[in-house]
Amino acid sequence: LPEYSNTQQKIISNFLHLSYNDILVDFGAAMGHLMRAFNDNGYNMYGVDCSHYAVSKCGKYKEKLFCSDSLKILPIASANWVISINTLEHLNINQLLSFFEETRDVGAYLFYLVPISRYDGGKYISLTANKDYSHILRRSEAWWETMTKRYFNKVTIIPADELFGEYKYGHICVKATS
Repeated sequence: LPEYSNTQQKIISNFLHLSYNDILVDFGAAMGHLMRAFNDNGYNMYGVDCSHYAVSKCGKYKEKLFCSDSLKILPIASANWVISINTLEHLNINQLLSFFEETRDVGAYLFYLVPISRYDGGKYISLTANKDYSHILRRSEAWWETMTKRYFNKVTIIPADELFGEYKYGHICVKATS
């Protein structure tokens, strides 16, 4: 398990004041590293990722990782939090809005981290984020806030480097609750 997964788990759980009774979902879980860090530390986290390859590489907790681009595949009726790290920028606008709607519909609060650009459609502020050609949504902080507020009543935005350190400069963390 990569060390950064445990570090991210601690930062996220402390920031969100998570309870061990919460049901959590990692959207864009890839091979399940963050999901494993949460479950290893006593939390109940499921994962969803659209990559069959990534899901097939999940070791521990593979019964909690599902291959889909939808939360509807999960064997749970509701969740307390959906957490998505460096995933939403890979979606097109229709997929993003469906994701927001599904998250709200399962009754979950949302925490996500994305790279931002200074203006919509421009280059990302983070130089490393610009190197990933699978990023579709190159949007500003204001755009992310506006889109999130369409589905959630309370939206808080924090520069990601304040939580995760300078390697996340040019990213934002968004906490959305209803």
